[in-house]
Amino acid sequence: MYKEKDKKTLFYWEVGGFFFVCLMVLLFRFMFSFTGGNFLFALFFALNESVWEQLKLVFWPALFWGLTESIFIKKKTNNFFAAKVFAATFMVVFIISGFYLYTSISGHIKAMDIFIFVISVALGQMLGYRIFRCRKFSDTVFKISIAIIAVWAFLFLWFSFNPLKIDIFRDYQMTSKRIIHGVLLGRTRHTAFKSSFPWEAEICDLNSSEAAFSEKFICA
Repeated sequence: MYKEKDKKTLFYWEVGGFFFVCLMVLLFRFMFSFTGGNFLFALFFALNESVWEQLKLVFWPALFWGLTESIFIKKKTNNFFAAKVFAATFMVVFIISGFYLYTSISGHIKAMDIFIFVISVALGQMLGYRIFRCRKFSDTVFKISIAIIAVWAFLFLWFSFNPLKIDIFRDYQMTSKRIIHGVLLGRTRHTAFKSSFPWEAEICDLNSSEAAFSEKFICA
């Protein structure tokens, strides 16, 4: 059984994680532009305003906070690593589900995006707190947790540079820049350009931002 003091300690750490992740969401949104386009940083930072890229903004900060927690509270928990991985994964799944649920009803609303982010982090931290206090999981669950991180890391890196032509990879910001295979790609409402980073080399007219997306930002 957990001591009341330990319960409060774990709870306060998870509350602290909520504020940390929310703060990192703001920081991680703009960090990639300061890295010089290094593809390694594409694993952690958002390259554009697509739903897919925004998932990194909660997943990695949640795990980074877990690294800090591991120094101070790991011994007070039964399933520390699994709790952190499952909580971060829950946040990602909740954001995807919440976004497409509300946009299917009302269309895209920026304030709703923020609301879903905040709720996903809050619920994810609560889930982590509950798993902390569960009966100790088997070693198999630990191995599954390792596999989950590896899979997410691969998917984040791969699809940042090889996005599919589906909505989750669509950039919802009209003006954007992205690097794919060493090429800086960008667009505005009616134009798209392709260039060797960081110099603009080619511009073409497009009827809409949707056309830019359908061409994967590459001029015909």
